[in-house]
Amino acid sequence: ERAAREARLRLAEARAAARAALEAASAWCAARGMPAAAAVLLEDAARAIPGSPIPAERHAALVPPEFPGRGSPEAADLWRRWAPVLADADAAFVGPDHPALRGTLRPPWDRETIHLATPFLLLSSRVADPGLVGPLLVRGERTLRALEGLLGADQVIPVRDHHDLLDVRLHRTREEYLAERLVSAFPMPWSSGCYSPAEGSSRFFVPEGGDADALGRGLAQTLSHELVHHFLDRRWKGKGRGLGSGERAAGYWCVEGIARFVEDQMDRPGPGIPRLDDPTAPCVDASAQAAAAGLGFRAGALTAISGREFAALRDEPRAAVRLRNTAVTRSVGPRQFFYENSGALVFFLLHRRGERGREDFLRYLSNHYSGRANGPAGIALGFGGDAAMDAAFAEFLRSVR
Repeated sequence: ERAAREARLRLAEARAAARAALEAASAWCAARGMPAAAAVLLEDAARAIPGSPIPAERHAALVPPEFPGRGSPEAADLWRRWAPVLADADAAFVGPDHPALRGTLRPPWDRETIHLATPFLLLSSRVADPGLVGPLLVRGERTLRALEGLLGADQVIPVRDHHDLLDVRLHRTREEYLAERLVSAFPMPWSSGCYSPAEGSSRFFVPEGGDADALGRGLAQTLSHELVHHFLDRRWKGKGRGLGSGERAAGYWCVEGIARFVEDQMDRPGPGIPRLDDPTAPCVDASAQAAAAGLGFRAGALTAISGREFAALRDEPRAAVRLRNTAVTRSVGPRQFFYENSGALVFFLLHRRGERGREDFLRYLSNHYSGRANGPAGIALGFGGDAAMDAAFAEFLRSVR
């Protein structure tokens, strides 16, 4: 009995010491303008001694001035839900008077909208649920950091001020998304997100339950996909100052391929920034299984397609593709095969062709974005011709089947 009392005493002392340390850390963060981290630490301090909550006024004191609804009875509790999200994404609420938002808040963004900034992006959302918006913020920031790692920090224009934050908007419904008038951009009716180069902004909406693409990708994947387009256009030095290769030029596969490749790699579980080297990604899996059935595009035919020809691809006829890594069967049409095969080809070039293959692909991508002619892809990508490229890509797909 004495030993048990001593053990309980030591446990109580340890809990008290842990709580004091966490409260001190919370105060340190609060004093240095990190209210989200301070709030998370305060929650941890409360858990250190079960049944001994932190006074509500301590939490209320951490609510920042920009937080929506500050001063309301519900503000402190809502802030406690948002704080872990903000800490994970290194994000903060900003007001509508933020310099990056000046002149951009035309309807519907001038009302019932929250604004959050991370080191790389500025999100305006018509949805205020931290359980939905939070994971998107975290994924968006991870996507951009992973892409920066792929390209190399020396190839990325650094964020110097608010002008370099990527402008991202989240609508509540598909109807809102399709109704918004964009400059030189028309969201496709089948899309759940788009990037407008003329406006320098990406738009998305919250899909209804079960609304996903042919391989089950939803809003999170679409966010990563469009942010790749956005990032390459605005912050990649390899793009140069060119206007792009134009809709009639061959090679459009690389634009959608790099976006599909990164999008799929972001679903790999685990903390930190993904290495973008997972061969079980859906685009690789789908391409491999389709090729076994004689479906999809040959590499040479794929790389010859222009932007205009891509836009003319349809969802029919469709074919059943059974994925090995998720054991599901999906119905896929020509447009989906274009995306999947393009993403798989990017994976192949980056991870199965050595450093030379990586350099050849990034140069090809840079040329296409800058408006410089690549010539036949089989030669530009280091195969000696399209026939050799077809054979090498087909062998890769067999190897991952």
